[in-house]
Amino acid sequence: LSRERVAWFFALSTVGTLMFTLAFFVGLPTLILAPAKFALCFSIGSACSMSAMGALRGLQGQLAHMTAPERLTHSAAYVGSLLGTLYCALVLHSYVLTILCSFAQLTSLLYYQVSYFP
Repeated sequence: LSRERVAWFFALSTVGTLMFTLAFFVGLPTLILAPAKFALCFSIGSACSMSAMGALRGLQGQLAHMTAPERLTHSAAYVGSLLGTLYCALVLHSYVLTILCSFAQLTSLLYYQVSYFP
């Protein structure tokens, strides 16, 4: 691994952690009034977390990993739930659907992260 990839991994992990912190300490308490705050912070944190792992693999390696037959369903669920969360929060302004999509996104992200451990 190059130093640059490791640096990107730590930078993206740091931004992801910051965004998750904002989502839970700023966005969650205001979820009823402004679901977009939570959804944006949570989705950016989620995408940064996934991208951090991709920084270690490289773009082509990450895409090959995500589109492998055994992971394609879970990758599609992750991307779909991420886009669904943003759509429900920013376009529909739906409290219930934002929560459901965020939960689906969290579940997909956790599976994605755990799949890297042997």
